[in-house]
Amino acid sequence: MGQYATVRALTLRQVPSTARATIDPAQAFWVMIGDAKVVRPQLDSRGLPVEVIPAASVATAR
Repeated sequence: MGQYATVRALTLRQVPSTARATIDPAQAFWVMIGDAKVVRPQLDSRGLPVEVIPAASVATAR
């Protein structure tokens, strides 16, 4: 069945409770991709912590 068999076996009713039991919001993060000059002010205005990583620095990472 593969790596995601457990997830695929969930019913729609099981998804919310399974997500609450599995995902720790304190450990979650968002990845935003876009022009930092445009995106950063939008995030800053919401008081969110922002770390800008230039695409060139990860494009060659392995």
